[in-house]
Amino acid sequence: MKAHYWAYYPLTSDELDKLWDDASFSFGTNVLLGMYRSSPELRTAFFDILESLKRRLWLPHHVGLEYHRNRVQVIQEQNSRVSSVLKAANGLNTALTDAVRGLKGSSEPPTALKAFTTELGKFRKAQSAVSLQDPFNGDDEILAKLTDLFIAPTTLGIASTPEELVAFYDEGKERFEREVPPGYCDMGKPEPNRYGDLVIWLQLIGEAKARAKPLILVTNDQKEDWWVRTGDTPIRLDRNSGKRCLVGQVSIAGSIPSTTS
Repeated sequence: MKAHYWAYYPLTSDELDKLWDDASFSFGTNVLLGMYRSSPELRTAFFDILESLKRRLWLPHHVGLEYHRNRVQVIQEQNSRVSSVLKAANGLNTALTDAVRGLKGSSEPPTALKAFTTELGKFRKAQSAVSLQDPFNGDDEILAKLTDLFIAPTTLGIASTPEELVAFYDEGKERFEREVPPGYCDMGKPEPNRYGDLVIWLQLIGEAKARAKPLILVTNDQKEDWWVRTGDTPIRLDRNSGKRCLVGQVSIAGSIPSTTS
């Protein structure tokens, strides 16, 4: 029975052990861009892990392309969020201090206000730490680390040819009509951007076949074309999102939290 419905079966302990021993690790675009939205501590931990796995990394070419296309916008959005938070924090501190000073009979700020001001200062310092450099000045630590880790052809995939991309897009049209994952949740995007997830998936499958070894894709994607859900809760990753490779396999794992707190 399992041979016919393999995608619905969880991996056994032996299968998991072999997967972790043999697999190389890949990452979705959302994971790489998510580092710009993360705390310095999380970024450090993430790159420490990648350094320890550097001989077992492989990035689909299309992930690298999407990362570079969206990097500047993500940095600018993150800096804008941090600026808004700091502006609100400064305004709150000023408004509360002025209000307390206006109280009759109050010559010294109460202890509670002093404690609040101290904690607010810590919060502002923490938020400033996740503010990023100007993306155009060449001082992007995340970009520098990723550039050092992912080098073609060992840890970075080669670009698909124009003919291969056309074939991927044609396959995507047929798959999306039947809601065959992954990628059909991006149908609302313009062509050919809607096929980004599928291109990444097919590049992963091609590499797994060529290596005759498994690849593990780490993703923050929460859409239903990657996950099986019960209500709003993702209960497991959809192993039906791809097809069983003739040789090798692609497994999916998620996710790395993205936080500025």
